[in-house]
Amino acid sequence: MQNDAKNHISSCNRWGVYDSMRIVVVFGFYTWRYRMKGKRKIVKTRRRRLLTLCLALAMAFCYNMPVFAQDYQVNKKNDSGEMVADESLKDKIVWAGEDSFTAQAIAQGDEIDVQLVYGLEDYDRIANSQKLWVDAFNKEYGLMSSFQDVYSEMYDKDDTVRAWRIGRVDQGYTTGKTLCRVYLKPVNTYKITYHIGDTEYAGGYYAEEQGKTLIKTDELAANDMTVPEGATFLAWYDNPDFEGDPVKEISARDITEISAQDIKDKDFYAKLKYEEYDIEYELGDGGFLLGYEPPVSYTVQDEVTLPTAENLSKPMARFNGWYDNADFTGEAVTSIPAGSTGDKVFYANFETVIYEVEPPDSYILNSGEDRTFHVLEASMDDLISVEWDGAELTSEDYTVSAGSTKVTFSPDFLDEQKVGEHLFKAIFKDGYGESQIKVLEPEEESVTPVDEPEEPSEEASEKVTEETSEEVSSEGDSTEKTAPDAEVSGGDDKSVSEDKTEASNVDNSVKTGDNAEPLLAAILMIAGLAGAVFVAFLGRRKRSSGK
Repeated sequence: MQNDAKNHISSCNRWGVYDSMRIVVVFGFYTWRYRMKGKRKIVKTRRRRLLTLCLALAMAFCYNMPVFAQDYQVNKKNDSGEMVADESLKDKIVWAGEDSFTAQAIAQGDEIDVQLVYGLEDYDRIANSQKLWVDAFNKEYGLMSSFQDVYSEMYDKDDTVRAWRIGRVDQGYTTGKTLCRVYLKPVNTYKITYHIGDTEYAGGYYAEEQGKTLIKTDELAANDMTVPEGATFLAWYDNPDFEGDPVKEISARDITEISAQDIKDKDFYAKLKYEEYDIEYELGDGGFLLGYEPPVSYTVQDEVTLPTAENLSKPMARFNGWYDNADFTGEAVTSIPAGSTGDKVFYANFETVIYEVEPPDSYILNSGEDRTFHVLEASMDDLISVEWDGAELTSEDYTVSAGSTKVTFSPDFLDEQKVGEHLFKAIFKDGYGESQIKVLEPEEESVTPVDEPEEPSEEASEKVTEETSEEVSSEGDSTEKTAPDAEVSGGDDKSVSEDKTEASNVDNSVKTGDNAEPLLAAILMIAGLAGAVFVAFLGRRKRSSGK
């Protein structure tokens, strides 16, 4: 069809010359034909020539009659007789896949052929219709119509020509029709991407010098764009931080005014207003540390981390996590994931830890010894306070050392305590440990008083008295008889004197007994008594022998 169309194209200023030449040739042919047959009768020859001339004129007129008629309709307002092209189409940008040409916008007439000439290569297309679709071009695929299967795949490739600028429009005649030849030049196009939340959407393309209006709020659904739940679309911005003014369109500017940095793919970010939801905490007897501010609200796009044990405080309790129910069933919750909606209530689960304590030995007042309580498996860094009999102590009253936790009390502190049992308690961040200690009176000194000799019974006393009196009387007698006895037996006097000395020594040892050794003193006392009795016995025996 392309070649047939080219064979029928004729310019409006050459149609009369061609047809005139055709008439002359036809008329000359028939004239020559009859002249070559010889001269015949003049009447027949003249009739035939006249008939031939009429026939040639009739053929020429009938063959070109549509051209005359069309020329009359198109140029009825043009006194010069020249075709007038539609200058308003010049420099217009047309996009591939669009119905960019309407016959009524190009020329007058009921039947118009449009021929597109692409600037990359000649590609003629003729259509006997009022509309024509523009093709896209890619070196790999060539010119592609939007009706072809691979058109969508080709259209989004980087080197595809998607838009064309009309260079000029030439109009002429074909047989019975107006011909419009449109010359197209390729135009660079750039991609538009829309960002709504974390989702990207393809927004088509824009040409270098052609403006484009951005998608409006009521057009989002039609373009398969979704606003997140709990959010409202506000405006488009050209940066993710939403700085500057909102953007409604890409401004149309002359190609000479566009800098290289402006000619690029465009990204637009949707500023959304998110609905805020409340966060509530049920702490029981616990609380947040001074100066800490927990998150109290969130939106659908936020991921919120809940407070940790480092942010919470409850005396003698360990934090075991947040739960979404007061019974603490199910899994503990650490955060609110992005995409969540609705108000939230979280319950703090605290547990009191009771630590085992190894108590020290009892303390004896004024013994001068330390006493240490060993709290097992408790961190010294978690120690809050120490109590004694329910009263909190100052750090001057005790010392703390590691090894689990060791709390030591000095003798000065312990000596101030009353005799009896006392309660020790160490309070930690997550629990406590307690134990008791006894404070005892000091022991009495180990000095035993001298034992008094046992009083003899009445019979023994009478017997001892009698013996003593006898001994005294015997001593008197011996004294009287000393001189004669001495002369008789001098050796006996020495024995008596020694006996007296021994008796005297016994008496002295009893009187000066060692109070520090009561047993020894008793032994000595008994020995002294025995010696006295023995001396008295000897004295009686001597007297008996003397008589």
